[in-house]
Amino acid sequence: MEIYELLFELLRCGLFGGELSEISVKLLKNEEMQKKVFAAAKKHDIAHLVSYSFDRVNLLDKQSVFGQKCINEQLLAVYRYENINYELGRICKTLEEAEIPFVLLKGAVIRRYYPEPWMRTSCDIDILVKKESIEKAKDALVEKLDYVFYSKGDHDYQIYSRSNVHLELHYHLLGCDTVNKTADELLENAWDYVVLEEGYNYGYKFNRAMIYYYHLIHLAKHLKGGGCGIKPFLDVYIFNGDAYGEDTYSLLKMGGLERLDNVVKKLARVYFGGEEYDDVSKALSEYILCGGVYGNLENRVAIRRGNKLGVIKYALSRVFSPYDILKFRYPELEKKKWLFVPYQFRRWFELIFKEDIKNSLNELQINKNISSEKAFSVAKMWNDLGL
Repeated sequence: MEIYELLFELLRCGLFGGELSEISVKLLKNEEMQKKVFAAAKKHDIAHLVSYSFDRVNLLDKQSVFGQKCINEQLLAVYRYENINYELGRICKTLEEAEIPFVLLKGAVIRRYYPEPWMRTSCDIDILVKKESIEKAKDALVEKLDYVFYSKGDHDYQIYSRSNVHLELHYHLLGCDTVNKTADELLENAWDYVVLEEGYNYGYKFNRAMIYYYHLIHLAKHLKGGGCGIKPFLDVYIFNGDAYGEDTYSLLKMGGLERLDNVVKKLARVYFGGEEYDDVSKALSEYILCGGVYGNLENRVAIRRGNKLGVIKYALSRVFSPYDILKFRYPELEKKKWLFVPYQFRRWFELIFKEDIKNSLNELQINKNISSEKAFSVAKMWNDLGL
C-alpha cells in the first residue's frame, strides 16, 4: 500500500471518525512505517495532524522516542497557533485604532472551521488593506508595535514582529501571480464582498462566497508555481458545508472557476472522504504529492513549458521579462514604459550579483531535461482544470 494512501486513511479516521482497515492497522503498528507516513506528512506541513491521528486511533507509543516526537509536533503546532493568534490580535487592534479598514485572509479565517484552531497551521499572517492605506498601515505597525519592515513586493509588504511572526500586508490579492484574466478581474473588486467582523468598526472578512473563491484562486496560483500541498484540500473538505449557496455558484461561474471547483472538491473527497480517483483528480494528485507544500521547480517549469513553449522559447521567456511582469517587480515602471530596457538590464544585474544565480541556472537545466511528454501531460491537466 502506498504511503500516501495510509496517510489519508489515517487522517480520515483521526479527524473525521471511522476505523482503519485491518491491513492498515497491521502496517501502521510498525514504527518504521509510522516514520515514513510522518515524513510524508511533514513534507506537506500536516505532521501535527498525522501525530494527532496516530494518538486518536491508539497506535502511538508515547514512551518511545518517535512517540515523543509526535507529541512534540502537536505541541509545536499549538505554540505556532498561540504565537500567531497573539500577534494577529495586536495587529487588528492597531489597525482598528488607526481607523484603517482591513480584511483577514486565509488561515486567520479558515481555521475557525476546524475542530480545533491549532490544527490549521500557518507560516504567516495575511491581511488586506486598501492600496491608498498601505503606507499608513505599515507605519502604524512599525511605530506602535515595533514591527520591522522588510521589503515591498508586487502585491504586499513583508513585515516581521520582534518575535519573528511574519506578516504579509497585502494591497493587492495577486500581483503578477495571475491565474486568468476573467478570474483575476473579480478580485479587483474584492472589497465589494466584505462583511464586518464582530466587535470591529474597521475589521472585515470576506463573505462565504468570496472566502471560497479567493481560496480557489490562491490554490490555482500555487499550482501554477509548482504545487500547493495537501492542506488546501483539507480546507476545502472542512469548509465545504458552509461554502455553498447561490452566491458562491454565481461567483464561480463569473470567474470561470467551475471546472477547477469540481476537480478540487473531487480530490478533497478522494483524500478525506475515501472516494475513488477519476483521471483528472489522479493527475492533479500526482502533481501535488510530488511537489510538497511549496511545490517544486520541475512542476513549475512543466507548467510554463506546457504553454506551447519549446526548450529555447522557454529559456528566452525567462531571460527577457515582459513589461507586464517587470512592472510588478519595479512599480516605478508603471506608466513609464520607455524605461523598460534600462530596467531589464537592472534585473539582470540584480540576478547576477544580488540573487542566487545558481537557482536560475538550475531552472534552465531542468527546462533542458524535461521531456515533451511531461510538459504535455501537465498542460492537459491545466486545461482539464479550466485554467
